[in-house]
Amino acid sequence: MASAPERYGRLRVEREDLGAARWLAELGPRQEDFGTVAGIAVPGFAAYVRVPHPASPDERPVSSAHPAEGPTPVGVARRLLPVLARHTGTAERCWFGLWAGYGRRSFDGVPCFETPHRERVLLSGPLDDVLSPVEPDAFAELPDLWWPQDRAWCVGGDVDLVSTYIGGSPELIAELLASPLLETVPVSPGDSVH
Repeated sequence: MASAPERYGRLRVEREDLGAARWLAELGPRQEDFGTVAGIAVPGFAAYVRVPHPASPDERPVSSAHPAEGPTPVGVARRLLPVLARHTGTAERCWFGLWAGYGRRSFDGVPCFETPHRERVLLSGPLDDVLSPVEPDAFAELPDLWWPQDRAWCVGGDVDLVSTYIGGSPELIAELLASPLLETVPVSPGDSVH
């Protein structure tokens, strides 16, 4: 059996210290937050936004309005990156949680951290490297959770969702809501997820 990779794209697979993910467990999300914005993008932020996923470009015309399920789509991620980078002092030091159950890669032997109903592998690297897994492999998933070292915001998604959720400062959320490049909807931590 092949050993688990050292890297996921350019992101480093953390094998020793999962301390960077400890704050997620301390703040939540808790089991009772499952199915809510706080359960996806971590409770405790001043403001939240939902970014609906666009329809997948390879779907048949009959269902072309159905949005893409899964973690943040690459096109959406590319539009989010410059805005997120402006709202953290640690864009070069970020953390990412990748659901260990995607199945395209084996992470056997790699310690995971838990969020409600998901075990995640902890990855690290600069914010821009979140896109690196899809550069050599069009079928690779982006991480489900992203947050900078200074915890200024948290991006959350899930394999079963058709939206990405972001918690952060009122200024970050206002900039995302005003962006002509993104479809966005203001949400609250207790709102149900889609």
